Amino acid sequence: MSAFLLFLLFLFIFFIVIPLFRVGRTVRNVRRQYREAFDSARNDSRRREAERRPGGWSAPRRRKAKVVSRDEGEYVEWEEVAEVTSRTSDASASSASDTTVRVEERITDAEWEDIK
Repeated sequence: MSAFLLFLLFLFIFFIVIPLFRVGRTVRNVRRQYREAFDSARNDSRRREAERRPGGWSAPRRRKAKVVSRDEGEYVEWEEVAEVTSRTSDASASSASDTTVRVEERITDAEWEDIK
């Protein structure tokens, strides 16, 4: 009887434990390879950036050249409206205070001119 139990233990180890161990080891190796690949790609990009920046400091960004020269431009005429009208609304007679609403004049239309 003990030989039969030993044989069953051997089959259990051989067909279940060892394959599970191999699958676990393979999964761990694949995860490690992916992690190393991503880490090396990240380190390569950082290294390339560091090569472009001597001393590791970031260089100031270059300003893009203006499409329109400095002496050309667009001037918008505007006029400040200082006139503000206010009105007091009559709420219900039971309210303790009046509400004041300040109404300002709004821009109704703007004239646009195409720049050529």
